[in-house]
Amino acid sequence: MSTSDVDARVYAIVRDAAKRGERLTVSDVQEKTGLARSSVYRVAKRYGYAGWLDFTSSLERYFQQSSRDDAVEQVAT
Repeated sequence: MSTSDVDARVYAIVRDAAKRGERLTVSDVQEKTGLARSSVYRVAKRYGYAGWLDFTSSLERYFQQSSRDDAVEQVAT
């Protein structure tokens, strides 16, 4: 599996969890993917985040904000 495949797979898992309001740990993702913990952690660094918590928190905040924006838009129309 290439680095970009690993990155995409990890991102998709974390993104989907963030959409549900969940924050996954490195261990959670490692269990779901079978990747080494270090490989999972490095994905956050490759995306430019300071670390795993920064990565997962940013995605969670993004999707929370998107949900609020969607709710406001629906009320306004």
